[in-house]
Amino acid sequence: MKNFFNFDYKEEIFSLYGSVKRARFYYLYTAKGVRLTDMFQENGRAILGWRHGKSQMLFKNVFDCGVLGNFKTDKALQLEKSVKKLFPKSISFAIFQENVLPEKFLNLPIWRPWSNINNNLCSFEAFKFYPPFPWGKSVFIIFTDSTKIVNSYAEFGATSIPSPLAASYARSIYDLILRMQLLSEKDFAKFDKVVLKYFYRDGCYLTPKCKNNEYVDFWKKSLKNGALLSPFYDVPSILPIGANLGDLKFE
Repeated sequence: MKNFFNFDYKEEIFSLYGSVKRARFYYLYTAKGVRLTDMFQENGRAILGWRHGKSQMLFKNVFDCGVLGNFKTDKALQLEKSVKKLFPKSISFAIFQENVLPEKFLNLPIWRPWSNINNNLCSFEAFKFYPPFPWGKSVFIIFTDSTKIVNSYAEFGATSIPSPLAASYARSIYDLILRMQLLSEKDFAKFDKVVLKYFYRDGCYLTPKCKNNEYVDFWKKSLKNGALLSPFYDVPSILPIGANLGDLKFE
């Protein structure tokens, strides 16, 4: 990801509105009493909303059980099953933190729910997936072919993370599968009257029509109007399903 800003976008939010005190659905509530419409959604990790389903409650319940070590548990098996359910052609997966992703994975294509380009990913040996649970900066690498790369990174699978997180990831993936069955193109097209002036739309993903050297000003104007867009020019913003058209103000 390339950030064309000369400042930290989190600091920019803080300077305008203070700290984020609460997050619910697709809204961030700040210390200055301003509600922001979140269209970045942690690069898709909050695509189901900041509080959805029972994944967060499940995190707490498993945590209270004290099973926090890096060993194989039924929660790890549940995560493996959920990934297989979402990606039937996958044979394995690895989990990394985005800031330490091995260089060989940096340019892998990204699978995004509802995107029209997903059908082409089956021709790749591996692709990236951001789990729909906004905790940390985890990235899943989904392998669809028996290559040496799978064996090399097998230790970074479901057993590499604590059970509470594995359980929450699994539940959120099942929630995503259900949500994908419920939403279709018409649910995103209803926003076209507001967004097509400024963006190209692919499903729920918005790519800016402005040039990259114009994006800084556009991002700032949108933030002042209460819309938090992706802070990265080459990372799409995401339509907040369930939000009102009036929440999307960019200039």
